[in-house]
Amino acid sequence: MKLIFIRHGDPDYANDTITERGRVEAEALVSRVSKWNVEKFFDGAENVV
Repeated sequence: MKLIFIRHGDPDYANDTITERGRVEAEALVSRVSKWNVEKFFDGAENVV
């Protein structure tokens, strides 16, 4: 089993979202992760996706 930690995109704490840079980072991550054979994803709120 491999466990991979991924940091969230650049945060905009004042608006509880991510910045434009964070959106670019997230889009780049999607293109990479979509090629991986992943069984489960866990988010910071401990949800299984």
